[in-house]
Amino acid sequence: MPQEINYDRLFLSLTGDRLDIGPLIGIFFRCDRPNRDRADYGPQEGAAGRGRVGRPGVGTGWGMSIAGVILAAGTSSRMGSTNKLLLRYKNHTVVEEVLEQLSNSQVDDILIITGFESERVEELLAGRLSGRMSFVFNSNYHLGRAESIKSAIRQLKEEAEAALFMVADKPGVSSNLINGAIDRYRKDRPAILYVETPAGRGHPIIFSKALFDDLLALKGDSVGDELVRKYENDVVRLKDQMPQIDIDSKADYRQLLNKEAGKDT
Repeated sequence: MPQEINYDRLFLSLTGDRLDIGPLIGIFFRCDRPNRDRADYGPQEGAAGRGRVGRPGVGTGWGMSIAGVILAAGTSSRMGSTNKLLLRYKNHTVVEEVLEQLSNSQVDDILIITGFESERVEELLAGRLSGRMSFVFNSNYHLGRAESIKSAIRQLKEEAEAALFMVADKPGVSSNLINGAIDRYRKDRPAILYVETPAGRGHPIIFSKALFDDLLALKGDSVGDELVRKYENDVVRLKDQMPQIDIDSKADYRQLLNKEAGKDT
């Protein structure tokens, strides 16, 4: 039978000349606590030698810091002379919409990785920055997306327990979907979580801090497939039926605008 709480003693412990924490400890340990077993495992070998990634037990997400990263350094090479991030979408631009959706989500901090035309992108977004947002310039943006990922990880390595990545040319990814991915990640604590759309892997994609060293070793543009294969037994795929339009061409942009207007593409 649960012990009865003496509220008079509890009040005195908080207001008296010295703090008696005994009543507080008693209440704390009588509360329901999350089962920490899911996050406390160590490395376990799986099929083909690919095991689960051991991570510190942090319960079901209490105090877990998840940083959001927007990869906005690319050259828009397939769009000719147009910087696709600065194209109009809704009542602002493509990159502003991505930042708005991410800032309305549960991520703790936001890094915006710039590179190509960084001055234009940063000037555009500067008025939207809050205390939890900052820019990181990637001087090696011409070497591929991996360089932007590494720029982010170098900033986050000690602070964040997971990193959630978005690309700046997918403005259709909503804050609700981002929050759904965060909730599922905090529940299951996988090495990798990504959204799976009818067309394949989409965004956001979340990497555990245990994989930060792997991310720092990446090269080029095809960065997701390699780690998904390596940690295939510790990957969560969050299914979503909404297609995600990645603006790689003028046709993609027209499709995005038609979708927003409710027209058939």
